[in-house]
Amino acid sequence: MVKVSLRSSFRVLLKEPCFYLIVVPFGIYVGFFNALSSLLNQVLSPYGFSEDEAGTFPHACALCLTPSLTLTHGNRDLWCSPDCRWPSG
Repeated sequence: MVKVSLRSSFRVLLKEPCFYLIVVPFGIYVGFFNALSSLLNQVLSPYGFSEDEAGTFPHACALCLTPSLTLTHGNRDLWCSPDCRWPSG
């Protein structure tokens, strides 16, 4: 097994476009998640919620949203069906 130095492996990693395709969306997601968490903390604090209680709300949203998006991702024909009509009203 060849031992590669940390510095040379970082150089190789920084030249790979796949690395940026993973890091950039992840960084954006984490930034939005932290912003949402801070905003909800400010919104819910006047109603008597502590920082811990307000901080668990975005986690619960992400926990519910992820399976929902994953399960509906394969059912695109459900949304694009010609039989599906918006209710007129």
